[in-house]
Amino acid sequence: MIGNIHSRALFLIVVLTSVLLLATASSAAAQRTMKGQHAVGAEVSADVPNLGDLGLCLNYSQYLLNSYWQVYASAGDNHIQTDRGPLMEYVDCFIGGDFMYRLIATRSRSVSLYAGGGAFIGYEFYDPRKDLPANINTNLPTGSFLYGISPRIEAEFFFTRRLALILGGCFPVSFSSPLVKLRPNLRMGVRVDI
Repeated sequence: MIGNIHSRALFLIVVLTSVLLLATASSAAAQRTMKGQHAVGAEVSADVPNLGDLGLCLNYSQYLLNSYWQVYASAGDNHIQTDRGPLMEYVDCFIGGDFMYRLIATRSRSVSLYAGGGAFIGYEFYDPRKDLPANINTNLPTGSFLYGISPRIEAEFFFTRRLALILGGCFPVSFSSPLVKLRPNLRMGVRVDI
């Protein structure tokens, strides 16, 4: 009788161990991101508080163990109030790089929250289409060099094995712009693992 109970317990341990190993192996294989994996993405940004100022960002990234790095090219069409009333358009174009650390994630990494940031350089064009009336003098050159840092936070939601929705905020600080130093914006986009 004791041998029978012992063999049942041993059988139960073997079955439970096998089930746990299979479950662990399948969940590890289903992880959405893994070290060394590459991705490409596109994001649309809207400046805060003027959500009508839109931008586009194209990026290339690589996941690490608990983080990822990315390089990107971005352009935005913005407007600012002049002293005399009319809005002046200015367009900024820049490239940059970020390092993002994963704060929390689900076990499958289908939902992750990242925080981090990086640096950027670029150029800012003032009134590129010459829409301002001739009687308004802004005392600005045609453009200026941009450089700065960009703290970010973002959430990543995979809704297929390789395609993720990205939602976040970015807070670029431009050290060289004569117009706006802090340019917070909201971002939404997609990332495709390749």
